[in-house]
Amino acid sequence: MRLRLRSQDLQGLDDGLTRAIELVVTPVVFALIGLAIDSVAGTRPLFTISLAVFSLVGQSVVMWYRYDATMREHERELLERRRGPVVDVAVATDHETSTTRGGADESRR
Repeated sequence: MRLRLRSQDLQGLDDGLTRAIELVVTPVVFALIGLAIDSVAGTRPLFTISLAVFSLVGQSVVMWYRYDATMREHERELLERRRGPVVDVAVATDHETSTTRGGADESRR
């Protein structure tokens, strides 16, 4: 059985590997910066632990927003396949409102 890899599969693998490295390297870099600050300030574990935890929380928030954006994009693509192009309601409403207001303002003049 031969496996076929599509460019989409390879892109997903690349994104996953990049995010995994980012998830590991960022806290290590922050911990090293904290260690340097602790060495100078004489507060050995305080900044090391604080900056490592700070970066882990930051990475968690970034992962959540990336996941949320990706899922919204997948949902939009799914709806487009089912119904056709999807128009963002907020953008369409703002455009219609500004067009309507412009017409009403011009008729008053």
